[in-house]
Amino acid sequence: MTGAAGFVFDMIQRNKANRALLEKRRKRREKLCENSHSTHSTPSGDKITAERFCQIQKHIRERKRDERRYVNRMMLLTTLFLLVVVGAGIVLAIKYIKV
Repeated sequence: MTGAAGFVFDMIQRNKANRALLEKRRKRREKLCENSHSTHSTPSGDKITAERFCQIQKHIRERKRDERRYVNRMMLLTTLFLLVVVGAGIVLAIKYIKV
């Protein structure tokens, strides 16, 4: 056996322990998700109806969609502006070279 056998064995044991901890965390996360989604309540603990919960989710989705649209428009405008500036620079460079 080589001198690294103990090191390899130690790493194998650490991997097993990490996998066990990961599985434990997954189970705990699933349990927390089940508990949080099983009852619809506000941060203050008030119960809300399923209809109101759906309205809130719809509103959140709409806000996210609007934010994405805004970001996309700003990126488009920035890109167009940069293209115009670069194009103007190229035109000026060509005119300068010809003179």
